[in-house]
Amino acid sequence: MAWLAKALARNGLSLRAGEIVLTGAIVTSTPVALPARVVSMGITGFETLALV
Repeated sequence: MAWLAKALARNGLSLRAGEIVLTGAIVTSTPVALPARVVSMGITGFETLALV
């Protein structure tokens, strides 16, 4: 948390009261072949996330 707070501060940002910081991942890492135009993922119970 200290590293995150300092990294944000270097860019003029900060953590705000009540924000949630996830310290782990809910999915495993998946290699992405570059160049990729769109990367999307789906988790049951959530909407699909697409990075364009």
